[in-house]
Amino acid sequence: NPPPFACFHSLPLDCSRHCHYLFQKVPTVMGFFSGGQFKENVSAVGKVVAVTGCNTGIGLETAKELNLRGAKVYMLCRTEERAEAAKAEMVQAGCDGSRLIFLKCDLASFESVRKCAQRLGELESHLDVLVNNAGMVLGEFSKTEDGHESTWHANHLGPMLLTELLLPLIEKSAEGRVVLVASELHKRSPKLDINKVDSQEGYKGPMEAYNKSKLGNVMYARELARRLKERGSTVTVNSLHPGVIKTELGRHFGVAVKVFHVVGGVFMKTRKEGAQTSIYLALSTEVKGVSGGYFSDCARATESANAKDDAACKELYDYSLKTIVACLAEDSCYSKLCSLMPFTLSRSFQIIMPSCGGQFRENVSAVGKVMAVTGCNTGIGLETAKELNLRGAKIYMLCRSEERAKAARKEMIESGCEASRLIFLACNLSSFDGIRKCAAKLSECPVLLTQLLLPLIAKSDEGRIVMVSSDAHSLSPKLNLSTVDTEAGFHGGIEAYNKSKLANVTKSKKKHSKKEEVQIMYTKELARRLKEKESSITVNCLHPGIFRKSSTLGVFMKSRKDGAQTTLFLALSTEDCKRANESSLANDEAAAKELDYTLKTVRLN
Repeated sequence: NPPPFACFHSLPLDCSRHCHYLFQKVPTVMGFFSGGQFKENVSAVGKVVAVTGCNTGIGLETAKELNLRGAKVYMLCRTEERAEAAKAEMVQAGCDGSRLIFLKCDLASFESVRKCAQRLGELESHLDVLVNNAGMVLGEFSKTEDGHESTWHANHLGPMLLTELLLPLIEKSAEGRVVLVASELHKRSPKLDINKVDSQEGYKGPMEAYNKSKLGNVMYARELARRLKERGSTVTVNSLHPGVIKTELGRHFGVAVKVFHVVGGVFMKTRKEGAQTSIYLALSTEVKGVSGGYFSDCARATESANAKDDAACKELYDYSLKTIVACLAEDSCYSKLCSLMPFTLSRSFQIIMPSCGGQFRENVSAVGKVMAVTGCNTGIGLETAKELNLRGAKIYMLCRSEERAKAARKEMIESGCEASRLIFLACNLSSFDGIRKCAAKLSECPVLLTQLLLPLIAKSDEGRIVMVSSDAHSLSPKLNLSTVDTEAGFHGGIEAYNKSKLANVTKSKKKHSKKEEVQIMYTKELARRLKEKESSITVNCLHPGIFRKSSTLGVFMKSRKDGAQTTLFLALSTEDCKRANESSLANDEAAAKELDYTLKTVRLN
């Protein structure tokens, strides 16, 4: 069994090659002096921070200082026992134990990282600072349970996965920051060969493996910063060299290295001194808005030429992202869907990234409102119905199975819903007759149901129709009305689904209110016709996100509650809607006007 992972940073190892280099740079690299100190009087009160590997070393000192300044610190560590020991030490030093929370996170396990990110998302609505501090090295080549070279996985792939998963939370902070603890030894790394960096063939010993992983940290920080800036995000990402720290690293190597740690220890920084640049990048006002930089001793430093190669940084990011996404692709249907997606890697990751996504937080009452929700016996339909009922609405649960609807109703009542305002109506959307009977009980396919209920909706002071569509509509070919509903036009379940979602969606080119501007083919045309009739009914559609279907995919996807947020927003909000981009086919106004074809099909024209 490989030895436990240690938290460390600059490795003065393989003595025959590295000792001379390090002693030569004693004043600057090895921290002969204490190095730069963070002395700015900045409060962290109210901030939520996550620090990996903070059960020892500079991670512990980083977490301690942030807590002493008022932050709530999530301790992302591999073992609870060591985290609790570190917490006890911090509490003895004056920290508030109630603001030190352990979360299990083994960076060498994708599953552990996903579970950690999911749990943090459940506990917090935002994250102000993520400090990727933890790292490891082994004395010989080995692979993780996910099949990756251990040092590369724990030092690069794991922190990258954690960062990408937590970005939605970080972006909700007024001033989100990501800090990656790298090392000056990234300059000792050769240029990364992405075809070999994660393989036994490319493994040239523990020191080179470590150096490569630290180069990966610096390059990732640079490229992520560029991408975030490109999309208008205010989150900053920076990497750093903490100095050479006397850590537990020596236990993984031979006698020569242990002797070096004893002899060279006097030249090394203390763990408190080594934490200064991490704290500086987490809190300092001097680096507000600064992103993509490399720092040492609380000041800007110069990274290697390899780390500044923007093309190589992009290549590494894309390769690493593919590696991370591949760990989700065990579901064959999901794999097929991914292979069909004509998105860039960053776009595809943004779509599947587990995140709570946008949250509907407006304090709007639904008392006195009458609402109908289809498919609310499970998933986001259940969450939508539950939240609307909790806000006071009477909900008609339009479901196919009474048994499943009763089970969902029971779950909602246990969550505090009012049973008298949860009414089941049988409604099978694949049966016109079933839809007609359902609509009749209230005074078809969603189009028939909507058309039948329009007179009832028109009687509301502020009638709203919400269509839950999908971003998958952008994968649909142009609709051919002569074959779309036939065997000749059927090219597999995924394409059929995409076509149905395109039929839900289209953006109107007319000047509507902002709420009406977010629309996809039936939605657009119905909205246009209602506007012509001077109806006050609004019609909008939405992409709810991608939802977990299995434990393997879970953390990369929204929970059903998170997925219901946009539906609730469109059902109740008084605010302007956050628009999303539709496909070019969804903007085809002439095609949208062929709503008559659908109305004839359901015998309403």
